[in-house]
Amino acid sequence: MNDIHKHQIPSEIMDGLKFDVIWEMKPITHGKVSHNKGMISAHRFYQSYGKVPPMDPQAFSYMFAGVEEPKFNPIPDEFLSLMEYLNKTLDGPDYNQLVVNWYEEDTDYCPIHRDCLDNMSDGATVSIVNILESEDLASRELVFRPGNYKPLIKIPCNNGLCVTFGGVALTEWRHGVPEAKEPAARRISLSFRSYL
Repeated sequence: MNDIHKHQIPSEIMDGLKFDVIWEMKPITHGKVSHNKGMISAHRFYQSYGKVPPMDPQAFSYMFAGVEEPKFNPIPDEFLSLMEYLNKTLDGPDYNQLVVNWYEEDTDYCPIHRDCLDNMSDGATVSIVNILESEDLASRELVFRPGNYKPLIKIPCNNGLCVTFGGVALTEWRHGVPEAKEPAARRISLSFRSYL
């Protein structure tokens, strides 16, 4: 897959993803991620589950394993039905890793970055599923940067929207979630990946 694919998660799957329950799983602090520039602020709350890639200090991408040995926290039951649905519905290797991001304040954001490709399965894709507290407020935007001097691709992070990308969109493009420009609904994003 060299493009970006969008589809709506079925309501019966979304109904099982209770915003309040998942929000209670949010860590206390933003925490840090490992980058080629060292440990930097995540600018949002996050937690990684499942198969975490080992950290390479020379990697030019984000890593969620931290500075210790990788921790393999099992993927919570709350997300298994969604992961099973994605693995049955989408082409490519089965997902076995999940990063949950919680965006609380309008100033929370995910910097433009390229995903960690170390130990990622051949032909892998990434799927990001959005869960919003309210659809009455604005949604944030998932932004892709195909390259210098090329227009940004902006996708509203609407409730239940799944954005899947692979190929050059994964290996060459960068993506992120900027700060909200207007009052936005609290957002949870579920990012599924496949690692060896």
